[in-house]
Amino acid sequence: MEKPTPVRPSVFEYLDYREFLRDLFAWLKQHDRSFSLRSLRIPRAGDREDGYYSAQFISLVLRGERPIPEPMIEGLARAFRLNDDETRFFERLVRYTRATDPEEKRDAFERLAWRSEFRTRHGLGSRDRLAFITRGYIGDIYLLTALPDFRAEAAWLSERLLYPLRQSQIDDAIALLCDLELIRLEDDGRVVRCDAPRPEPDAGEAILFRLYHQEQCDKAKLALDQLPPAERRFATWGLSGLRRADVPAFFRELEAGFAELLARLAERYDDPSGDTVAQINLQCFPVNLIPGPDGHNQGDV
Repeated sequence: MEKPTPVRPSVFEYLDYREFLRDLFAWLKQHDRSFSLRSLRIPRAGDREDGYYSAQFISLVLRGERPIPEPMIEGLARAFRLNDDETRFFERLVRYTRATDPEEKRDAFERLAWRSEFRTRHGLGSRDRLAFITRGYIGDIYLLTALPDFRAEAAWLSERLLYPLRQSQIDDAIALLCDLELIRLEDDGRVVRCDAPRPEPDAGEAILFRLYHQEQCDKAKLALDQLPPAERRFATWGLSGLRRADVPAFFRELEAGFAELLARLAERYDDPSGDTVAQINLQCFPVNLIPGPDGHNQGDV
């Protein structure tokens, strides 16, 4: 006989609502033999004689074979015995899981990450660090603080950034940069940069890593659209003949050499009176998959 799982699954620790529902369903079945999909009474919008979602449809939702309809979200949460707080988070989790637009995905993720249980479960660190990584404009403002004439004002920044910002966003960004000890405000209003390291996700933080670098790619698209060719540079190279097993080592060596070159160039071109901050992105990836006998990609890197 299967031993009951003692701890009830917590919605605050999940990234996918379907996985959560499957785990919670199994837990409820273990602790209440009367609980089943057939016993659930979830009101259905529309003109149906029974007025409820069928057990088969709910099963398809749990398996990810059917999207959860908007009118069903709250009813499903209640049927799975979630309280008000859990239901609100569950609704956010649904929106995150099915978001496809990068900005919508980022916003939905931030709303999930307000919960300390979620941040702890996924090793996300503090809310300030999370905000710096996921809100690209905060990092841009930080870079611009290196300019000698920097001013934390919407009018000043709107003349220099590729996108507009509200004064409230700027004020929040400056406060957060101070909290992270990346900058400090002097009595005369000047902004001074500090020596604290800039927060960046590592490859092990898969969620943050993806969101962060999507943000950088989005900024590159803005530059392509809004800057004249003389003020931006895009170049692409291809390298064939690599063995898949050598790709990680090749990437590491490329990144190390790139960092050395950038350090030399920074030393050569650094000017205390400079008026420009440049962003340099390094992107490198295979353009082909290697099908295995089972049809899956081999040598995932």
